[in-house]
Amino acid sequence: MNKKATFGNTGKQVEIKIISIKGHESQILGIDAAIAYLKKACDTQGKWAYIDGVPVMDSDSFTASMVENAEDITLTNQLAGGAAA
Repeated sequence: MNKKATFGNTGKQVEIKIISIKGHESQILGIDAAIAYLKKACDTQGKWAYIDGVPVMDSDSFTASMVENAEDITLTNQLAGGAAA
């Protein structure tokens, strides 16, 4: 399933790619809305965020500059695993 939704039609917008077991979706949001969306997804839904392929480990560290200048913003479900024996 591939879905794209657009919110906040004013100012600079960014695309957040969401990868889940349901498929791939995209949200296109203004900067402030994108930060709020990322924080909520990480804090309440257990998502992992990657900015340009680098994991963001602390949801409080999202900044307007980080989000606005990102070439790729991706949310994924948390991964489970461990070291191979």
